[in-house]
Amino acid sequence: MKKKLYPNPDVIFYLSDEGIVAVNTLTKEEYDLTDSYFSRLKFWNGQRSDKMNTIDVDLLAGNLVLESLGGRPAWGGDRLSELCHTATRNPAMMVPSLPEEEAARQFVEMSQLKQKTLERFIPPAISIIKLPEPHLKTVQEMSLFEACKKRKTSRSFNGASITLLQLSDLLFMSFGYIHGKEWQEVAAEDLNTASERKSSPSGSGVQACDAYLTVVNIEGLVPGYYHYRADGHELALLSPECDEAAISHSVCDQFWVKGAACGIFITVDMHRVWYKSELARAYAYVFLEAGHISQTALLNATALGLKTWLSGSMRDEFVAQKFGLDGWRHFPVTAVFVGHGTDEAVPQKIRETALKLRQQ
Repeated sequence: MKKKLYPNPDVIFYLSDEGIVAVNTLTKEEYDLTDSYFSRLKFWNGQRSDKMNTIDVDLLAGNLVLESLGGRPAWGGDRLSELCHTATRNPAMMVPSLPEEEAARQFVEMSQLKQKTLERFIPPAISIIKLPEPHLKTVQEMSLFEACKKRKTSRSFNGASITLLQLSDLLFMSFGYIHGKEWQEVAAEDLNTASERKSSPSGSGVQACDAYLTVVNIEGLVPGYYHYRADGHELALLSPECDEAAISHSVCDQFWVKGAACGIFITVDMHRVWYKSELARAYAYVFLEAGHISQTALLNATALGLKTWLSGSMRDEFVAQKFGLDGWRHFPVTAVFVGHGTDEAVPQKIRETALKLRQQ
């Protein structure tokens, strides 16, 4: 009976100066392949053979081919999402069980080896606007239960403005240094003082996310694109002339965002992520962090009496360009839109369209 080997579905390939590189997305192992090895891999894609050769032995040893796929469950998404899933997993071989003393020692040593400071990207600004001192009374008066109960998706903004004080409270509570700039508990133990504390958790405290704003109708601000600078609790005007058509375009023509007073785009600076780790697992953390922050912003906006809408769908290059980001190492992830309106989750235009289709 002829032998059958199966190319490992977790392995991807890319071209380097040395030739073809095979990467096991699960184990993170990499191999440089000669043409003969790559050709043999291609042979096993659907073929059978009477015998194995020395190359096959090497391919098996490197897990580039498998003797069986082992009843692997079908993945419901596309191939890229499957590879992303395996690349961001930690296999057992990468996380051996450690005694508490050893785990503590490695934590301290890793922390002390890291540089003590970590710069935050600051885009050039046209002007700086000092925000009002946070008032916070309105936020403090609403319970967490009440904020969770009242938070709803709104797709019906009415175009009314919000105050600069409301924006100040929202930004400070969601992106500001509510605990102070330095993480005192960490500094007291001579651990890594690059860590920061804000209202939402962040892997190793690197706080890789920033807030960039599309301002349409906020009292005291000209419409435009802004960056929130937590150090001085201020806004930096990056470029003027933002309107509701622009923000609708930025979120892939989701027209119901028109009428929102502003959008807060949560961006990720990968340099801060790589300070923690260069592995794909650390890349996955940035979406967790952005999710934490977006929920914090949604609840704070609700406590301030504002309507909210969240979207992760956007024209990435357009948004990055408007904020002066490279879109590669520093890019937008999600956006929270705030303003006044109703709790309608289904816009009137959608209702009308659905009715027409039902009547056809």
